[in-house]
Amino acid sequence: MEQEKGLEDIQVARAYNAQEESQKIKSPLRQPSGPREVRSMDFMSDSLMSGRSFRVFNIIDDYNRQALCTTPDFSMPAIRVVSHLKQAIEIYGRPLEVRVDNGPEFLSRIFVRFCEIKGIGINYIQPGNPSQNGYVERHICSGT
Repeated sequence: MEQEKGLEDIQVARAYNAQEESQKIKSPLRQPSGPREVRSMDFMSDSLMSGRSFRVFNIIDDYNRQALCTTPDFSMPAIRVVSHLKQAIEIYGRPLEVRVDNGPEFLSRIFVRFCEIKGIGINYIQPGNPSQNGYVERHICSGT
């Protein structure tokens, strides 16, 4: 009886997930009309020959695909992400919006609050759909 209940719960969860997937809005990646309109941010991970992993934080201006920040580090908590975004704003100006994935650094209160204070909109891509952050993903894949 308990086993049947567990199977039933799994079937309900699968049906819910399938319904949720079909409700996702599929939209093309919008090309900004000017610089400082949209900036994409993401991480690339790799490891050293010693096996120690590191991450590279990237900020790209989607209009001209200029790399505004490409910073490697062994750890990149939200406070450091905000610090790098602040530096990019000081040098290149404030964007209207940032496009990010749903990583913990971008969901953190400190990041969200910083964007609210600066008047920067946050455009979260759909989970499992990195093509919605295509400009920075291409930058990461091309290694430039």
